[in-house]
Amino acid sequence: MKLKQTSIAFSCIALFILIANALFIGRIYHSHGLVKNAQRHRQDALMLVYDLRLQTHQLSRLVQTYTTTAEPRYLMYYYDILYIRQGKKPLPAEYDPTYWDRVISGEISHQIPESGNPQPLSAQMRSMGFGREEMESLQNISDITESMKQIEQIAFAATQGLYDPENRSLLTMANPIWYLQRIWFMEKNTTNSMLLCQSR
Repeated sequence: MKLKQTSIAFSCIALFILIANALFIGRIYHSHGLVKNAQRHRQDALMLVYDLRLQTHQLSRLVQTYTTTAEPRYLMYYYDILYIRQGKKPLPAEYDPTYWDRVISGEISHQIPESGNPQPLSAQMRSMGFGREEMESLQNISDITESMKQIEQIAFAATQGLYDPENRSLLTMANPIWYLQRIWFMEKNTTNSMLLCQSR
C-alpha cells in the first residue's frame, strides 16, 4: 500500500515538474519572441532613419545637379522622391537604399509603377509600431525638410530664369541667370541642413 502511495506521489511530483518545465520553456519562448520583436523594431527604425538620411543627401545632390545642368530629369527625380515619401506615388519595383544613386548615375532607368500601394512615411511608421516621440521626431524632420524645399524651389525657378535675386521674387517671364550656386549655399539653407542632421 505504501509502495503504491509512494509511486503515486512520485508520479504527481514528476507530472508537476513536467508542467513547471513546460511553463518555464513557454516563458522562455515568449521572452525570446519579445526580444526578437524589439530587435526587429529597432532594426526597422534604424533602416528608416538611414533611408531618410540617404534621401536628404540625394535631394541635395539633385538640386545641385539640376541647377548646374538644367536637365529636367533631375527635377523629376527630386519630386518623385518627395511624392513617394508623402504617399502620392508608389515605390519603384526595384527600390532599395541604392536605387536613387543608381538612377542618378544612369545605371538603371527610373520607372514608377502604374499600380501600387502608395503609403506616406508617417503611415509606415505607425504600422511599424513607432511611438509618440518617434512620430514627433518625424514631424520635426518634415518641418525642416519643408523649409529647405522652399529654398530649393527658388533654385529651380532661378535655373529656369524665373527668379529675381535682387527683389527676391518669382518672375512670370524667363530671364535666365546662371549663378545659382550662391542661392543654394545661402546661410539659411546651411542652417536648415545643420538642424536636420541634429534632429536625427
